[in-house]
Amino acid sequence: MAPPPAEKISALACLRPGAWWYFALLPLGGLDAATLSLATAREAALGVAHAAALLAFAYGLNGVTDASLDRSAAKNPLAGRKRAPPSVRALVAGCAAAAAVIAIARSGTPALPAALVVLAVSFAYSAPPRLKSVPFVGTALNAGIFTPLFWLGPAAAPIAPALPVLFTGLLIQNQLLHEREDLEEDLAARVVTTAAVLGDRGTRIAVGATGAVTALVLTRVADGAVLAACAAGIVLATSTVLAGAPRRRRHRHLAALAGAIAYVLSAWVVT
Repeated sequence: MAPPPAEKISALACLRPGAWWYFALLPLGGLDAATLSLATAREAALGVAHAAALLAFAYGLNGVTDASLDRSAAKNPLAGRKRAPPSVRALVAGCAAAAAVIAIARSGTPALPAALVVLAVSFAYSAPPRLKSVPFVGTALNAGIFTPLFWLGPAAAPIAPALPVLFTGLLIQNQLLHEREDLEEDLAARVVTTAAVLGDRGTRIAVGATGAVTALVLTRVADGAVLAACAAGIVLATSTVLAGAPRRRRHRHLAALAGAIAYVLSAWVVT
């Protein structure tokens, strides 16, 4: 069946907010009882809006560049189309411009370099040189798109190191599972991912190795209850992949739970 006319597609839907809205909350990771005030709350809200603009650009650009390669309209509303409508392209460019303007307005804070990293990596990941199709490199670059979002929050609310470490480890694990799920579609589009190179067994081993490295780094940046919560989270999430059929959704839910517990402990309990 031919795809519907381009004008019937919502440009906003092509930004796929349902796939990333929860990542826009990462700038709140530094808020705690000691730093919470009206000023930090306003800056935190700006950080969330900033993250949303960056993520809308990253996901929107990926949808535009993958339009002719993707098969599922549920995954990408532009799937099956040779070229994205001008309205979609303009909206994606507008998101990048908005994110850049906010970053410049926040110069002198960690938000500026963090936003520039996200913009640069998002572009290189999806557009030429399209590094998402380079095994291992594409997988690792996901950390450059998402982890810097932690530093978009209030400058007065520093991030506990354990949070981005735990998040990055869980993110890479989930990305490997994502590549495993999309293996057939990626190969059909001549995109060779890390999971395609490693195979099913190798991907499981890579997930386990990522969990082990993450746990090791956590022992260097956290202690006490925070370390225990983070370590338990990465071990539990890793075990769901190594035991039985790997399920990305189950891993994602456990990862979110582990991150939430680690945040509460680091920001609101252990002070």
